[in-house]
Amino acid sequence: MSIRSTLIAASFLFLNQYAQVAVADDETIAEMALIVMELKHFPSGSAKTSLVAIAEDPENSDVEKQIATAIANIQHKVTSADSMRLTEIIGDDSVSNGARSLATVVNGINHFPTKRDQEVLRTIAYR
Repeated sequence: MSIRSTLIAASFLFLNQYAQVAVADDETIAEMALIVMELKHFPSGSAKTSLVAIAEDPENSDVEKQIATAIANIQHKVTSADSMRLTEIIGDDSVSNGARSLATVVNGINHFPTKRDQEVLRTIAYR
């Protein structure tokens, strides 16, 4: 095998691991986007159960856990402590665009997502 072929194969194997992680992250973010799409003043009981499961899953990133916790804690709007965490996520360029977009929507929730928020959430949920 040539050096070029070896490098291509090694690159594929290396990057494939990160692609799988990114897909898993996208699935969790998409699940939360679907929950927020249905939000009316606070998460339903079943949504809260799903969010707690996301927040407690050791496989999920800290960002996913923080967003899930912020959504679970919504009572008409996010708490000030959750808003501070979401603001950090929004400003962190190393966080995925989907997670930052979701954090932005969640941080701005006032009783329910706006029509514009719904468009953003649909984009996140159905990638």
